[in-house]
Amino acid sequence: MQTNLKAFDAFGRDGLTFSGSSESGLDAYSCSFALEQGVAEAYNEEAFQYFLEIERKRSAVSNRQFLLMLVEFHKHPPSINPDIDPATAARLFSILRATLRETDLLGWYREARVAGAVLIQHGENQGDLSVVVRQRVNEALEKEFPQDRSRGFTVRVFELSPRQAAE
Repeated sequence: MQTNLKAFDAFGRDGLTFSGSSESGLDAYSCSFALEQGVAEAYNEEAFQYFLEIERKRSAVSNRQFLLMLVEFHKHPPSINPDIDPATAARLFSILRATLRETDLLGWYREARVAGAVLIQHGENQGDLSVVVRQRVNEALEKEFPQDRSRGFTVRVFELSPRQAAE
């Protein structure tokens, strides 16, 4: 059975059209290139989790590590609604896009609560890269957000080995 899927960019304009058969595994879930409305270049949670799973499998097959970076915002004072407001989210993803590499995937690890990035490894020195990435992102957040708001961000970088990625 032939399937055509259409993806849209962040502004709702037509994007790419994917064609294939259901036998090839092409379906609405696997082609979920849903960019978060109004947040440039940030995948929604479902798409981000899908790409994270692909990277886990790739890591297991290639026997190479990759990094998973999570950025969480803690509201001060704490509120009933822990979601990151759309303006802060747009600014956060803009900062992450400017700070990270073009090949890194950005999106919601937990929708409107925890931003994530999958940093695909190209070299052997993963340990140094995780420290550099964490420092670079923290510095960018401190520079771009007022001091009281930048302290609300927690940046964590996890090195996922092929064994961890397969689990």
